[in-house]
Amino acid sequence: MNEPIRPAKRLLAAVPLLALAACGGGDGSGGGSGPAAPAAFAACASCHSVEPGPTRGAGPSLHGIVGRTAGAAEGFAYSKAMEQNGLVWTPETLDRFLAAPTEVVPGTRMVTKLTDPARRQAVIDYLVTLSPAPAGAGGPAPSTDEPE
Repeated sequence: MNEPIRPAKRLLAAVPLLALAACGGGDGSGGGSGPAAPAAFAACASCHSVEPGPTRGAGPSLHGIVGRTAGAAEGFAYSKAMEQNGLVWTPETLDRFLAAPTEVVPGTRMVTKLTDPARRQAVIDYLVTLSPAPAGAGGPAPSTDEPE
């Protein structure tokens, strides 16, 4: 016998689709228009945007994260643990955090881990592309040679 689908079951079935729509699509890009996100970023895109400014997701925007103090993106209500930990996001701190968020920042609300080092590195490399270059970086060093 076929039982009719109840409204509550319909809502539960729609939740994953709504989450993908809220994050800018199901391609793992987080809705950004910059470099393509790696497949591993899909785990991040379910909560995080890569667009500048406040986010509507469960996590803050990851735009410009490298070089930023943890818990400091405007427009997001961080946990006290994240606001008070003193970390600055570098590729190294991101690597540690993404591997074990609740161990690096006890009390964080982020529980998703990227345990595979290659997938984690792909995500970190992508996040670097979303962040401004540090002062003095981004171009060839000025020449110190005298003109001939």
